[in-house]
Amino acid sequence: FKKTIPAGANECCHYTNKDCSPNGKVDDIITFTLVFIWADHQTTGYTVRCTTGGGLVIHGNEENQFALCQDA
Repeated sequence: FKKTIPAGANECCHYTNKDCSPNGKVDDIITFTLVFIWADHQTTGYTVRCTTGGGLVIHGNEENQFALCQDA
C-alpha cells in the first residue's frame, strides 16, 4: 500500500494488519520505499527494511535524510 506522511506527523500500522504485515507476525521483515518531497524537487526512492513490530524513525533535512529501524 502507499501512504503519504507530512513532515512532523506520524503513522502507525499494527503488525496484525495484513496491509502492514502479510504474515501478521511481530518479527516479519518488510521493505519500505521512502521518497522525500520538497518544494522544488523530490528524492529518488530509498529502500529501508524494518521489523513489522518495530518502528521506522525518519530524520534529516532537505540535504540529508536517513531512517532507523527501532525494534519493538
